[in-house]
Amino acid sequence: MVRYPQYPTAAAWLTDYMISADLADAYQAQQEAQTQPVGEPPPAAPSGPVMTPEVKQMIANEVKNQIALENSEAQQTAQNQEPDPASSGVGRLLAEGHHTFVAGSTLDVVDTAGTECVVSDGDVLELEVPLDPDAKIVNLMVMASKGGRECKLNSMVSMSIDDVQGMQNHMRETVDQGLEELASKQGKGGLPPAPPSTKAPPIETAFAKSAPPPDPAGAAEIDQQLQVSDQAEQEVVGQAGADTAGSPIGALDSASNRPPTVSMGQTIAEVTAVLGPPATVIDMGPKKIYKYRDLKVTFNGGKVTNVE
Repeated sequence: MVRYPQYPTAAAWLTDYMISADLADAYQAQQEAQTQPVGEPPPAAPSGPVMTPEVKQMIANEVKNQIALENSEAQQTAQNQEPDPASSGVGRLLAEGHHTFVAGSTLDVVDTAGTECVVSDGDVLELEVPLDPDAKIVNLMVMASKGGRECKLNSMVSMSIDDVQGMQNHMRETVDQGLEELASKQGKGGLPPAPPSTKAPPIETAFAKSAPPPDPAGAAEIDQQLQVSDQAEQEVVGQAGADTAGSPIGALDSASNRPPTVSMGQTIAEVTAVLGPPATVIDMGPKKIYKYRDLKVTFNGGKVTNVE
């Protein structure tokens, strides 16, 4: 991928930011999916999809649309207006047609010849014609592919509406992350200035204005409850360790010193059986992110595709 020699606009920088992030995710997934024999060199990093300047410009145009949408939503919020949730939905994109999507995970699809193939992080697909906004299956043209077992360049593939929405969510999430970085740099290091949507002050809603002030003693009570909770948790953990130390299974685990293990391809049920319920769940349709205290597990289609 050839980067822009300079970044005159935020959209130009965000385009490279998103493509680079997707290729980094693809490389990490490849590393985690392969078992490396002892003594052999690590696998080479993927070369990335074959991306022409025209395809890169398609992505940049889509990023511009996303920035314009977020600026519009920021203005509506500043005027105490509720942004239309349908504006960010995939139904609007289907009705408009001629939109570009960038895969943010590995998806198994079928082309028009009935052949199964794969699209993965960084692959680019295009919606060529307007469709029914309530369509359940969407046909997209593959505009950039890494080759190999992936879908062929210029082939037409069928994808569920949930997967298309997942790609749209991925683009918005990545663009938002890039906008936060631009806002933090404030034009330093040759980067373009952040768009207005990142500078909008938070809006105090009507119900927030009418809410009573916080209880001054509330923070101290919460701290006290947390201390009691932590103490109880330590006592339970200590008792559990004492109970299992004398059992054959407890002795085996202690002797082998095996930590809980999460592997690629495990189901949500298998992961929660090992780690327990997550602290936070980010639901993006087929893609879900379970956040634990020191771990983030990404599922796609109900199976683990990334662990951080």
